[in-house]
Amino acid sequence: MHADKQTATRHAHHIRAALRLITLCALAMLAVTCGREEPESFDRSDLIGYWQLSGTNQFYHYLNNGTGKFWDEDDDVTEEDIMENGNGYFTWTLSGSTLRLNFVIEINQGGVPKVYNIQTLNSTTLKYKDNASTKTLKRIKK
Repeated sequence: MHADKQTATRHAHHIRAALRLITLCALAMLAVTCGREEPESFDRSDLIGYWQLSGTNQFYHYLNNGTGKFWDEDDDVTEEDIMENGNGYFTWTLSGSTLRLNFVIEINQGGVPKVYNIQTLNSTTLKYKDNASTKTLKRIKK
């Protein structure tokens, strides 16, 4: 009978250890999933309009149809100089916080893709970053 009591005690000990391990695993999983934030999502309609890159004379005009124009007035270029499918013309998509621009290059009839992670997009400010830098643009009226 003494052996049965030892076996039962050992069995109860293993069950308590297993329950502690399960509890620790559940808490660890809860901590990981609770700490995980959903990626921020931005409304594409907030992007529509004219933006100026801070500290420059560079401008972006995002159109509702997923196209846009970029120009630098320091190079004596204005929006009127940008032709559809010409230099300075781009297409864009916004998915979640990922902004993709594809700039047209006339010389090779190709494009230059750019991918940015938007950090801020509201009625006055557009802030995004890529692998190289962070850029801030201010909404302007044109």
